[in-house]
Amino acid sequence: MAVAIGGSRRATILNSLKPCPFCGSKNLGFSLKVFGRQRYKTSYHACIFCKSCNCYGRRTIISTDSRNLSDADKLDAEEKAIELWNKRVI
Repeated sequence: MAVAIGGSRRATILNSLKPCPFCGSKNLGFSLKVFGRQRYKTSYHACIFCKSCNCYGRRTIISTDSRNLSDADKLDAEEKAIELWNKRVI
């Protein structure tokens, strides 16, 4: 699922990413996918990944009571994924 969120806040967030720990690339992306659905709840997992070597960072799980995430929820998920990417050991 491609996430398109405009604004200067997103640009600031993306500029705070560290390069890939394996290949050093700054060609990074954000992945947000449905992880599971229950009767009234949808869960998503979000993470940062390297487009050059396909390295994936730690995933964060987001749950919602609706079928779709709001733009604010998507931005929060992206911020959390970036925080996890930048906290890596390497």
